[in-house]
Amino acid sequence: MKLFLLIPFLLLGCEDKTFTRIYQKEQVGKAIPALSVSENNQTIKTMAEKVIQEYFTLQVGAAYVLEIEGSSYPKKCNNPNATAYDATYDGYMRLTLLKNMKRLYMCQKDYHGDVTPDIIHDLLQQMKKDLALP
Repeated sequence: MKLFLLIPFLLLGCEDKTFTRIYQKEQVGKAIPALSVSENNQTIKTMAEKVIQEYFTLQVGAAYVLEIEGSSYPKKCNNPNATAYDATYDGYMRLTLLKNMKRLYMCQKDYHGDVTPDIIHDLLQQMKKDLALP
């Protein structure tokens, strides 16, 4: 009987974790005419831009900037990130929306496996929902 009660608890521990924060409530419901993308990793930036184009107009020098940040935790016993964070995840991807260098919104998702376009899709859908964007 106790094992039966433990199974749902174990399954819930494996769900995807997404964290969000709205820094500027006045941004909710406001359209984003265009944005530029900031990411140091060119491979991730190229992948992200392809996905972002499905949601927003990309424009170099736009007032809105979407910062992309991610990290992966190789599964090694000596990796401090693997032991400091939930070791069931392989990394995280974070999107931060800025306007004129001022934070408006942030969403972050932990992931299993490798970074994929689906992770960025999920985060963009969450952002559109949270900010009530068309």
